[in-house]
Amino acid sequence: MLTRLLAVQQIINDITYTPQPRTGLTAKQIKKLKSLANNHLDWELLQSLATVLTPFYLATRCLSGRQYPTLALSYWVTQNLHLFLSTEIPDAPLENAFLHLLLNKFRFYFESKVTFEQKRGKLIAAYLDPFTLDELSVEEIDEAESLITNEAKICGAARQQPTTTTPPSQLPQQQSSSSSVTITKRSRVSTINQFKSSCHRTPAATPKSAQTQKPLSIKEEFSLYISTNKSSKDFETYWNEQQNLLPILSSFVRRYSVIPATSVASESAFSVAGYVHRKQRSSLSPTTLRYLMLLKK
Repeated sequence: MLTRLLAVQQIINDITYTPQPRTGLTAKQIKKLKSLANNHLDWELLQSLATVLTPFYLATRCLSGRQYPTLALSYWVTQNLHLFLSTEIPDAPLENAFLHLLLNKFRFYFESKVTFEQKRGKLIAAYLDPFTLDELSVEEIDEAESLITNEAKICGAARQQPTTTTPPSQLPQQQSSSSSVTITKRSRVSTINQFKSSCHRTPAATPKSAQTQKPLSIKEEFSLYISTNKSSKDFETYWNEQQNLLPILSSFVRRYSVIPATSVASESAFSVAGYVHRKQRSSLSPTTLRYLMLLKK
């Protein structure tokens, strides 16, 4: 809304500053319009507010839609927002004041209110997604590898105990496990690029390690993953190809990377289901039949 308002700033000024009597307005209406005129400071405040809120608007678009946004994308978005709010804009006192106020609220809701398990799950998911891995810092990569190593040791010790265990589940189906960052969805990639640009974020440099041969330990899987993650930016494609070479990491993918970050996609699905049930259940069109048979469009 702010962007649209600023786009017609000149028109609004013409109407409020110099309303023409020939348009059929009464003297009382002209006086009312002049009282609604924005001064220079008002427009400057609106422009500063639009600049600060643009990354939040694009972040909402990244985490919304009919595809399920993953924890990896959620972690990446929140980290970029934190970096944006923590960086002052040169010669922009109004923007910096807004950034400071938003940063305090951001830390309260996204740091103080978030549990350790939630932070750990998001970081592991971000590490296991080839797209978000490129955006992680060296410290974040080291922390994620340490978390995965410790959890893998615990899981390995549990498997050695003489207890009945359920067989490991296969990788999720293609339609439900796709990362929300997919190369085939140009609109989503465009939104992500716009979000990165609005946050003034440059990709973090990630270390490279030499590829090792099988059999692989957890450390060796880390090295192989780091060296091959650039082969495909598509989360689903990469892990379908590498699940046999990286069995330990693929088990963490099944555990963390399929958790949706928001409920927007589920709400959309229920909305479509309700519409089909109420309005189109008697229709035999291909689209309606797909929805009625619970097949994804």
